[in-house]
Amino acid sequence: MSDLSDLRVKIDQIDDQIQDLIIERTAIVEHVRTAKGDDHIYMRPAREAAILRRLVARHKGRFPTNSLIRIWREIISTLTLMQGPLSIAVYAPGNQTGLWDVARDHYGVQVPLLPVPTKTGVLRAITEGSANVGVLPLPEAEEEGPWWPNLVSGDTAGIKVIGMLPFHDAGNTRSETRLGMVVSKLAPEATGDDRTLIALHLTEGMSRDRLNQVFAKSKAEVTAFLGQVPGLGSDDERLHLIELAGFLETDGPTLKKVQRELGEFCLSLDTIGAYATPVSVAMTDAATTEAAIS
Repeated sequence: MSDLSDLRVKIDQIDDQIQDLIIERTAIVEHVRTAKGDDHIYMRPAREAAILRRLVARHKGRFPTNSLIRIWREIISTLTLMQGPLSIAVYAPGNQTGLWDVARDHYGVQVPLLPVPTKTGVLRAITEGSANVGVLPLPEAEEEGPWWPNLVSGDTAGIKVIGMLPFHDAGNTRSETRLGMVVSKLAPEATGDDRTLIALHLTEGMSRDRLNQVFAKSKAEVTAFLGQVPGLGSDDERLHLIELAGFLETDGPTLKKVQRELGEFCLSLDTIGAYATPVSVAMTDAATTEAAIS
């Protein structure tokens, strides 16, 4: 019995140490905010991704990686909220709660979530200032009324895709809508393992095989074709939503080469977002389980 009591005392001591470190981390963040001044950028998705990847890489033992990430997401989001206003507009029509659950998992219990019944309403909430960030469903190839063309032109063109959710396993969502994109007026930042989202406007339709050939010749790797809609001009025009590996800029050499390869078929190529590649928790948990057994 004394052995069990000793173990409980040890657990209490560890809990006190964890709490003391959280208090210390909070104080450091407050010093950082003071040093940067009132106009500093306090939302840093790239920095957040780097923190989580580092922790996942060094993790060991039987404690699930997914739970580890959830703990740190609470810490990160709460301390971000302490540095400045942070509210999230979430596409949540009717009883569709999947994206709400994913957003709550990512941003934690302290950050305010605003349910919005329409996709364009999420974008409008950002442009009007009632939200800093929006969470929208992952585009589908044949969906009606896609939201992403709004990032190419108009008053929402300054909004960018800055994240993919979930960054880890989806957890206990209550509907089939589990994949989302994070949008904001923040400028995307590179993390070293990223995806870039482009809107490619062509004079006419082009097969995926042909597009893959163009991108491969330009040393660009297509990771997903996410959508296609008619262009704003003739009936033949097409606007494609394509995800590429890496952090690429519109004026960078890779995308410039894509435009040259397409030639007169390319009306425009716009980078409408970039984000950290999500952590593959299933693989990391398998690795830690194997290490624990061996």
